[in-house]
Amino acid sequence: RTLAKLAPLLVLAGELDEAEKVHKDAVRRHEEILGLDDAATLELTYGLACLLDRNGKTDEAEQVLRHALAVCEKAFGPDSGVVLGYMDDLAIMLESVGRVQEVEDLFRRALRGRERLLGETHEDTLRSCGNLAVFLDNEGRGVEALALHRRVLVARTQSLGESHPKTLESSYNLAVCLADQGQTEEAVANFLPLFESLEKQLGPNSEWVLACADKLGELLKETNQLQAAEVMFRRVYNSHVPSEDGTVSREAADAAYNLAICLAQQGRSAEAEPLFHSAVSGYIDAYSPEDAYTLDAIFNLAACLEAQGQLRDARMLYEAAVDGRRRTLG
Repeated sequence: RTLAKLAPLLVLAGELDEAEKVHKDAVRRHEEILGLDDAATLELTYGLACLLDRNGKTDEAEQVLRHALAVCEKAFGPDSGVVLGYMDDLAIMLESVGRVQEVEDLFRRALRGRERLLGETHEDTLRSCGNLAVFLDNEGRGVEALALHRRVLVARTQSLGESHPKTLESSYNLAVCLADQGQTEEAVANFLPLFESLEKQLGPNSEWVLACADKLGELLKETNQLQAAEVMFRRVYNSHVPSEDGTVSREAADAAYNLAICLAQQGRSAEAEPLFHSAVSGYIDAYSPEDAYTLDAIFNLAACLEAQGQLRDARMLYEAAVDGRRRTLG
């Protein structure tokens, strides 16, 4: 237990190599004493794989999970709970490196196994269902993804209630999927009550509330509800506390850019200008002067200056954006 608690502290301290050694020792001891099928061992094994991946050792991370999966499948059978858990973990790991077909196969095997073992409405089954739905949505297969998201939301609403965190998570995933599929009105209809419920439960500056506000702002802007969109984007922007050294984080740059675009579309270029400057600065620090995000922000800053009659400065920025595109795209 001490080793298991020490590893995350070493990660926070930036001592990743030492954290890796401690984490490996913790997994080995848990495996020897409790077995690979123990819940704590499963959690530690996945944590080790994530740490290895973070350290750039993706192949070793994959092998850690494949070894655990193979050993447990041989010992406990293909439909045992621990095997299905390792399948999910391996699928999530492989998704980050683009192994699309194997990821889908693993998610589907885990879902079918849990349906047989636990039934269609068990929470572990619904978690597998949700994993597959998010994967399919990311792959542009929205029809099946929507059906799965709706299934999870209905089941969790019935078993856990409308305000349970897992139900709210399902509602968020469904709303995002609806937005991805261009079903904007239904997405907004899902996001609005979700936003209010999350704000009531978690407070105005929780990560979930701000994620909802950001997505809701995008959808409202798409439907030309610019004043309502501005309220949401401003909520996100105001949540970012300025750093002492004046640097702008990527997240703060995103928030400034979204709010600036919304203001510019309302003809409020003078208010948008400093926000565009902030976004450009943040994107240069987070990415590079010629990254696509940076060049888009520069181009929109130029348009903002042009709208205010600052034609010389606007032309210089337009040229910088075009030159940057030529160098990066040819």
